[in-house]
Amino acid sequence: MTNTPELLNQAYTSYRSGRVDEAESLLRQVVSDKNDPQAAHALAGLLLETGRPQEALPFAQSAVRHAATNPAVHFQLAQCLAATGDLQSAIEAIQRLVRLDPRNPEVYLHLGIMYQRTGDLDKAKDAYHQALHCNPDFIPALNNLSALHRERGQLGDAASLADRVLRLDSHNANALNNLGIVHVERNAMRLARECFQRALDVESHNPEYLHNLGLCDAAEGKFSKARERFEQALTQAPTRTDFLRDLCQVTPPAEQNQLIPRLEKYQASATSMPDENRGDVYFALAAAYASNGRYEEAFDLYREANDARRSRWKKTDIENERKNLAALKRQFTSDFINSNRHIGTASNTPVFILGMPRSGTTLIDQILSSHVDVSSAGELTLFEDVTRSVLGGQPGSDRLPRLDKLNSQTIAEIGNAYLHGIAELGHEHTQRVTDKQLINFRYLGLIVLALPNAKIIHCRRDPRDTCLSCYFTDFQQWHYYANDLVALGEFYNIYREQMTHWEAVLSDRFITVDYESLVNDFDVQAKRLVSFCDLEWDERCLNYYATDTPAKTASYFQVRQKPHSKAIGRYRHYETQLKPLFDQLGL
Repeated sequence: MTNTPELLNQAYTSYRSGRVDEAESLLRQVVSDKNDPQAAHALAGLLLETGRPQEALPFAQSAVRHAATNPAVHFQLAQCLAATGDLQSAIEAIQRLVRLDPRNPEVYLHLGIMYQRTGDLDKAKDAYHQALHCNPDFIPALNNLSALHRERGQLGDAASLADRVLRLDSHNANALNNLGIVHVERNAMRLARECFQRALDVESHNPEYLHNLGLCDAAEGKFSKARERFEQALTQAPTRTDFLRDLCQVTPPAEQNQLIPRLEKYQASATSMPDENRGDVYFALAAAYASNGRYEEAFDLYREANDARRSRWKKTDIENERKNLAALKRQFTSDFINSNRHIGTASNTPVFILGMPRSGTTLIDQILSSHVDVSSAGELTLFEDVTRSVLGGQPGSDRLPRLDKLNSQTIAEIGNAYLHGIAELGHEHTQRVTDKQLINFRYLGLIVLALPNAKIIHCRRDPRDTCLSCYFTDFQQWHYYANDLVALGEFYNIYREQMTHWEAVLSDRFITVDYESLVNDFDVQAKRLVSFCDLEWDERCLNYYATDTPAKTASYFQVRQKPHSKAIGRYRHYETQLKPLFDQLGL
């Protein structure tokens, strides 16, 4: 009678020879006859590798029960649990592994990955730092920590970590990719392309890098090329639903009906997908339905898409926003602003464009950056980064820097650091540089003090259209509140109260441009914007849609079109479904 070691050797030989079914049959025989943990571990691995994590799970659990001191079986169980979408149980499995192997950086790396997938970025960051404590030059942890900082909008930290990896390994494709994405966020598409192309030169068949080159194409208005790259990436990785989502974003609305049958095939299996992938599919199909006038079906899918994303935020996030608002109003009184008005850094270079997402900021940025003397820096986190660096405080969009550290010295330091950062990005030879980081509305009082000659443009749009557009936009890791109609209304009210405060104490320091006025009286409003920035008129500002200025936005097509009013009153298609939002807005 053939013994267990012989059967296991036969199974391994069959698997290495490509006879997967034969290997599986042999392993199942050993598990059934002997309940052998080694065979259960091997069978779970085979099932995982062949895309059957649910089948693999009981065998991985059996291996853990019978070989509890073996770190490999705990890691495999975590993989199975994560693949079936049970991330919390996967985290618990890796925590048991930590206790078994506390000096292994790989263990902390995978713990960080699991936390990152659940959206708990603080714990993910701690885990990556634990990995680096075990090995300071552990490249996978450095790369993941770089990506995490990028996810949080801390682009300077993300770039520094990517550079650190490239000093250790100049051909590290992951680090090149991370650095390329930072350049995309900073609107530096030439540098981004160089990074992605270098990454592809190292790993020529990696669909991620091909996809990211497509994002550069989309930002530059090269939509046909972007679609071509996204299709190639999908051919290589058909389960990457984010590639599918981005393909839909660069497909003209009039042509999205052609994608519906393809999207509906993905929808048919969406319920068995992890939340992240399900959200990708629902957002894409909802947009295609809306483009074809199927409004009720579209809204139902948008609701499901946002539900799939909702685990990323907590009710306490809104409570923190309210605390931030109260702290800012206490700090930035008229007396405080007047007593510190003349201590900032005198520079006419910065132009801040701010407001709610989907309020017209990208359109204004495109108009101004079409001017010969203006360049766009995109959505920089620079002002918040330098403020935290000077004042101290924990990173994260829900926490303010240490406002109690504000004084004449720190205010001047913030202004100087911001201008230095702008120059480092390659904008030092331009008269004006736009920064359209929307959340800067929170820091408007400090911007006025640190950069007293900066131009500030507040974009405002009908709250119903603004919030609807936010709800229909897949911001991914940004703007957590947009995934829930009630939270969206609450956040809008906080923003509105914040801007009312700034209008009371800073009324002469910024202008407000209404989106509706901008598109209905375009020439007048465009000239008003240019004049406000103390620039001579440039006819190119009227033809912003024809320029090659990169535009990183959810509205790829809109910013490449002539101004129109089609998006005004879009909420009317969904008034019944939007009642929870309207109740919060008091409408």
